[in-house]
Amino acid sequence: MTQMQTIRARIRELKIADEQSVLAGLIADASLSTSQRSGFQSDAVTLIEAIRADDEPGLMEVFLTEYGLSTEEGVAMMC
Repeated sequence: MTQMQTIRARIRELKIADEQSVLAGLIADASLSTSQRSGFQSDAVTLIEAIRADDEPGLMEVFLTEYGLSTEEGVAMMC
């Protein structure tokens, strides 16, 4: 089995796996310290707040305004 086949097989297995178990495994594999996690969380909060505070719509907002996900066109383009 090639490396790509192994990766794809693992993705298929995880597709139906219990989310909490997968998440716990990913957290354990990441081996991040508490301070590293806090730093990442702080950076994410800062980024999200900046995006929400921006008055200029981004490309995705413009796209969704034009082609909402409630339309066939919007769903087709997102796929």
